[in-house]
Amino acid sequence: MLILGGFFTTEIGRLFRQVFSRGSKVVSGWHYNSDTGTVDSPSPQQAANEAGVNVDTICLAAMLSSEHGNDPQTYKEQIAFACINEARARGMSVSKLLLAAKDSRHSGKFGAQANIENGEPYSSDRYASTKSVPYEDDMSIASLALSGLIDDYTEGARQFDSPKAQDTLYAKGKYSLDADGLAAKRESEGKVEVNPPDINPRVLRFWKVA
Repeated sequence: MLILGGFFTTEIGRLFRQVFSRGSKVVSGWHYNSDTGTVDSPSPQQAANEAGVNVDTICLAAMLSSEHGNDPQTYKEQIAFACINEARARGMSVSKLLLAAKDSRHSGKFGAQANIENGEPYSSDRYASTKSVPYEDDMSIASLALSGLIDDYTEGARQFDSPKAQDTLYAKGKYSLDADGLAAKRESEGKVEVNPPDINPRVLRFWKVA
């Protein structure tokens, strides 16, 4: 029905995907602390035990839920590969990559990508966010990506970001760089943008080493 405005139709679509496409939460008692930017409980190992998977899988699933939880499956498949590619390039496990934080108070815990405790504008604290509880679809995609059963269309990209979200948070004073500023930073580091098929580059773009 066209009487609904854009915000409402978008929100209805988001809720529909969450209820009917994402399945159920795979971990109970998930508590994100908005003051510290970390998940107080469960620990990554406890979450993995409850979900019946290894720590790499639960961490990757949490990243998918946190970064693009309600976006199409293709988006989540490809950010999974960016994370796997980065971990491989660094010679470490996916869980070690995702649980490492610049602020030692946050290391070893699920949490936000930005350092919430240090105030605005936020600085980067870790590779990607793992603050949101994963759902069944996140777990399925994480398992398939780690098993090599889906394809990587990122050309080996190792980083990703959302220009739309970056600009929104920059306008609110939460980030020090807008999307163009972040792109310039990536390019100064010798990276080039990659835009896989069927992904809106305004919502999600990837970066590979040139």
